[in-house]
Amino acid sequence: MNTITEAILVDNARNGAVELLKIAPSEDQKGFLVYVVLTWKPEEMVLVTNKKQPRYWASLDRLYAHMESKYGSVSTISVFFKKVG
Repeated sequence: MNTITEAILVDNARNGAVELLKIAPSEDQKGFLVYVVLTWKPEEMVLVTNKKQPRYWASLDRLYAHMESKYGSVSTISVFFKKVG
């Protein structure tokens, strides 16, 4: 699993290097994870905490408010409400 920290994500977002943010439910369906694709690194990365654990969000409205305040303008955001497959 490729990972990205909040600090690196914020830096890339401010520089316009975030191609896609994907929000998807966790495996246990109890929260949402953020996946990131950068313009210069084509593989999908999961947003992690400083302890290298996936960052979970229980509420989409709080996640959106956080993204808007921290990441600025991201061209594409995809949201999935249930696990596909």
